[in-house]
Amino acid sequence: MRLDQSGMNDKNLSAQNGFHRLFARPLLLILTVFSLIWALSPSVVATTGQAGNRVSPIPADLKTPLGIPPGRPVPEIDGSAFVLYDATSQTFLLGENQNEKRSPASITKVMTALLVLENLRLSDEITVTCDMFTTIPNDYTRLGLVEGEIITVEEALQASLLISANDAAMALALAMDGTEEAFAARMNERARELGCNSTHFTNPYGLADPEHLTSASDMALITAAALEQAFFRETSTSKHILLQPTNQYPQARGLPNGNRFIATEQYAYEPYIGGKTGYTRLSRYTIVGGAEKEGNVLVAVILGASNAPVRYADLTKLFDYGFESYQTMPLDLSAASPLVEQTVRLVEQKIKQQNMSLTVAATQLQLDEHVTNHRSSGGFLLAIDDRSCEPQAELDKQVLNCPLYTQYDDNSRRPVGLLSITLEQNAVEETTSTWAELSPSATRVEQAYDDKPEITAGKVVLIVILGLILIFCFLLLVAMIRHDLRKKRRKNRKTII
Repeated sequence: MRLDQSGMNDKNLSAQNGFHRLFARPLLLILTVFSLIWALSPSVVATTGQAGNRVSPIPADLKTPLGIPPGRPVPEIDGSAFVLYDATSQTFLLGENQNEKRSPASITKVMTALLVLENLRLSDEITVTCDMFTTIPNDYTRLGLVEGEIITVEEALQASLLISANDAAMALALAMDGTEEAFAARMNERARELGCNSTHFTNPYGLADPEHLTSASDMALITAAALEQAFFRETSTSKHILLQPTNQYPQARGLPNGNRFIATEQYAYEPYIGGKTGYTRLSRYTIVGGAEKEGNVLVAVILGASNAPVRYADLTKLFDYGFESYQTMPLDLSAASPLVEQTVRLVEQKIKQQNMSLTVAATQLQLDEHVTNHRSSGGFLLAIDDRSCEPQAELDKQVLNCPLYTQYDDNSRRPVGLLSITLEQNAVEETTSTWAELSPSATRVEQAYDDKPEITAGKVVLIVILGLILIFCFLLLVAMIRHDLRKKRRKNRKTII
């Protein structure tokens, strides 16, 4: 019986050793490699920006394009005006005649869709009146609405975006504000809120009115806002939608998407996330669109193209140029911390030098979440403009607002934040600290955060934990190998005996 039990034990041990050889060791090796990759991954150690988005409207100086990267000429674009805009960092990258007023045609419907999505429910019903279709010229595209027909806001939006149905867009406008004039006023107000200063809409669908004007830059801002709406993205990238019969229309109506980015294989563009086209004899061919890669959203606008196909090819050129030539990265608060501390010390020095009874009560830093730069550049300087940081002795309480800028190799700069320093009447005993002469200096921010990550305390702890896991896996592997070696030695001894 003892021999039988020993035989069973040998079999079990052999089975266990087989399991170790076949499964345990490969699993440990996989775990070790995975832990090592995770520990060295930029996603673990790379810094992440904090702070709020830039407040609209966008300042005029931010509408100046960032400029052409060295050695990368802008592609030839067929159109009277165009612009490329980085919606992630709210940066205009390049353009031509981008602020000149032009007739937009049906890309007007992007603003109409934005207002509807912000103010109405998709399930809301619209009862069609004659005013919603009788004023539209006969050669303009229609869904074919008739008086008394009931459709939903969702259906009217789908018709407006997919087949550019002008009666559907007018129905949405009148359902919201009662008159075309009132809706146009709402459009212009919303445009100003978005930072548009070259836009004056007179109708909701793009009628060729000489007073109905916008610019490529303004349409980029409007399109960027619309692309934040999931319904706009989903609908404008749908190939075909079927509208169900209504009380006045007994048959279902098909809505094929006329946008060649979606409707054809020839112009299909994988990063495309939505947009709109337009045409009138006054405007020629127009197009707006968005594309996204690795979480970065670009918006391109072309106005006054000579024909329909070229606008798709040229929009793709702009997107590819933007993704290949520019880099958008998070802007970390830690990069600005030394400047903030130094500026506060400078303000305190000015207070002391002028014998003011003031003290720094609070500081607040507002910083953009992302910043864009040329990929070919090594980085940029982050600086604070201290000219606004002058305390006033006659004020018991005051707030000093000091702008933060990114400064580039060509000495151009762009505002990216604001440091607010609150000063109050000094209620504490003055100190006798000595002060050195100070002036805010610029801090170099490297272009590639992924290549030169900043490691914070939390990330150090994480890396230490991963290191301990690696050591444990290594020791376990060593123990298993030593166990196998001892077993082989015992087996060899038994064989010799």
